[in-house]
Amino acid sequence: MPIFTIRSELWHPMAAHFPIALLTMMLGVKCLGVLCGDRAQFHFLGILYRFFLYCGAGSLGATLCLGDISGDVVKKSLCDVAALYRHEDLAYRVLWFVLVALAVDFSRHLKNQIPGLALVLSRRSLQWIEMGLSVCIFWFLLKTGYSGSRLVYEQGAGVVRSAGCKTPVGGAR
Repeated sequence: MPIFTIRSELWHPMAAHFPIALLTMMLGVKCLGVLCGDRAQFHFLGILYRFFLYCGAGSLGATLCLGDISGDVVKKSLCDVAALYRHEDLAYRVLWFVLVALAVDFSRHLKNQIPGLALVLSRRSLQWIEMGLSVCIFWFLLKTGYSGSRLVYEQGAGVVRSAGCKTPVGGAR
């Protein structure tokens, strides 16, 4: 018998904070990068941006997989299953914007190898495209987090009350 067990529906909320933090930091770093411009002493901001983008993308993928597992467990107890699907849809919108941001980052490295791409995509225009994508990612992260909190606090998704708890649901302690 394992001493420490975690219910499968709890892995998703435990992991969800990693992409939120990483992708939010990505927006902050990109804002600094746009404000500082292309000065050589701020080259590390581009490295930080890519670090947060790639780590955020990886943790988002893991969180989406864990969310599917959690959704399968909690959907049986929800009054409004459509709210769960809205939450999932918002999370996949974040994923799509992250994938576009990754494609833009790849194009930054390929722009000198593909004829004509360097003429269309200047360094400054790529920064503004990445900034716009970072804002969209952050916006959908907020909407996804809000819908997830509504699932927990309005519908009790994943909430199991212990038998010894005497406080009524919604009551003050």
